Amino acid sequence: MANTVRLSLSDVFGMEGLSNVYTAEYRLPRGEATAFLSRRASPEEAQKLAEGYSRFLAENGYREKPVGETPLHYRVFVQEASFEVVMTAGPLLAGVHDATSLAAAVRLADALAKALQGRTP
Repeated sequence: MANTVRLSLSDVFGMEGLSNVYTAEYRLPRGEATAFLSRRASPEEAQKLAEGYSRFLAENGYREKPVGETPLHYRVFVQEASFEVVMTAGPLLAGVHDATSLAAAVRLADALAKALQGRTP
C-alpha cells in the first residue's frame, strides 16, 4: 500500500531489543499483512534475533504452525486470527507481522523470501 514504508527504531512489535526494522503494509487477495526487514551486523546476529522473536511470540500465546517446505525455511506462528512469519537471509531478519489470514501470511512471506534469495551480502 502506498506510503506505508516506515522505520521503527526500538522495541518493535512490543519486543524489547528488536530495533531498526523497516515495515510495509500490503493488501492481498486473502487479507492484509505487514512485511518487515532488519539488517543486522552478521548472519549469526540475525539468526539469534529470529530465535528471540520466535520465543517472544510463543511467550505471548502464539503457536508454531507447520506449513511444509518453504523458501528460506521460514517459521509460521498463529494466535487466533493473527499470523506471523519469521525468517533470516544472511544478515537480514525478515518476515510477516499480523497477517489477517494464513494465506496472506504465506503469500507475502513467499514473495519476500523469493526477493531475498541470492540478494544478500
